[in-house]
Amino acid sequence: MVMLYDYRNQPIKKELLKQKIAQPSHLGVRSFWQDAIASGLTPARLTRILREATSTNNTRDYLTLAEEMEERYPHYRSVLSMRRVAVTGIEPIVQPGGDDAKSLAIAEDVERLASGPEFEPMLDNLLDAFGKGYALVELVWESSRSKWWPTYERRDPRSFMFHPERKNELRIRDEADLVQGLELPAYKFICHIPKLKCGHPIRGGLALPAAWYYLFQNYTIKDWLAFAEVFGIPIKIGRYGQGASEDDIQTLIEAIHSLGSDAGAVIHKSMEIELLEAVGGQAAADVFERLATYCDKQISKTVLGQTMTTDDGSSLGQAKVHDDIRIEIKRSDAKQLAATLNPPEADDELLTPEVKAPVAQAAPAPTETTLAINQRLENIEALLAGANNAAIDSGNPEQQATLDEELEEMGLSDWQEQMDPILDPIKEVIANAQNLEELETALLELDLDINPLAKELASAMLAARSVGDVRDSG
Repeated sequence: MVMLYDYRNQPIKKELLKQKIAQPSHLGVRSFWQDAIASGLTPARLTRILREATSTNNTRDYLTLAEEMEERYPHYRSVLSMRRVAVTGIEPIVQPGGDDAKSLAIAEDVERLASGPEFEPMLDNLLDAFGKGYALVELVWESSRSKWWPTYERRDPRSFMFHPERKNELRIRDEADLVQGLELPAYKFICHIPKLKCGHPIRGGLALPAAWYYLFQNYTIKDWLAFAEVFGIPIKIGRYGQGASEDDIQTLIEAIHSLGSDAGAVIHKSMEIELLEAVGGQAAADVFERLATYCDKQISKTVLGQTMTTDDGSSLGQAKVHDDIRIEIKRSDAKQLAATLNPPEADDELLTPEVKAPVAQAAPAPTETTLAINQRLENIEALLAGANNAAIDSGNPEQQATLDEELEEMGLSDWQEQMDPILDPIKEVIANAQNLEELETALLELDLDINPLAKELASAMLAARSVGDVRDSG
């Protein structure tokens, strides 16, 4: 079996690519259920939550609050959505890595993924990092005989943690290691950490500064509602004459109550109802409105970098300047997201018919053993190419001795007996192939009852060719 390696020189476990490894559960550290944080939030509690999030690895309460803020604070949710949509609304462009047929085929496959119905929601999930500082999407792979392609599943950021020493390295929260977490397997996660502020990713999340304005606005709205309940409705005063009976007084009381629901009442002409406005009530109400508006403006500045496209009326010239600033933010967001999807270590030459990651990464340098195998296979290839239809001339002692020596070193000395049942189809494939790459692909597609030798030879050729590609491109 061919062993492929990731950019950390670790073997890729292909069976792991199809599994879900960071999904939430009903129990454990990645639980579905989370305690509410926003209810009853106080300045003292918010201070503790933010201190723990930025100075320790306890980010759970902060991330829960960041999620609840989007549910409870309409203006914050609106401006965050505006910033995400500004990026996801950009049409993705796929550019081939070269002019050769292989590069064009890869670009066509990637473009097909980018135009699929799952791609834009995946981008939107990654841009959840605006509020929380980071976001992850797990890749769950599906495959056919010759290709692999990803499906995307959003993962709760509370299911991850930062390494206690390597502060920017995300890990999976798991009971197996509650202190350091588990390493993210290669080709299993897309992790977006936008550079919104220098320092730790948690400090870059927009929910961090927005949390205080959420708290202030929350207090303001509660006090405003309490004020409106007391002073927003005029006071109703009923007056009756000196000779009024108990029945008359009760009639007046019922009439006052009726004014609250029916806005009308019938009373004796000797009685009087007066509505009194609260003195200074409007001025006091304006204080609450101005404070709530101020909080909304600060949120707009924090998320969008300006207020004129969301809060303020303005001249065309002023709005144009502010919109230009917003375009610069959108351009920066788009570049950073593109960098996440196209990391600099990408190397298309490492894509093989067996595993096609969305972006392949650097493989380990060839060892002396792999270089020796590669050289032996090149010798065999030269011998096969020089023979009639890749058949070895058994009457040429020198050729036969060289081939026997190469096969002996690879443990394939009995190749002729084992290859007889499939020799003719293989000869035809070798004769028609234009290069070794086409030969590899054709051998994989042959519908044969491949014996152990054929499997071993195909695997060896694929491994040596992969190493050779890396050597050539290096």
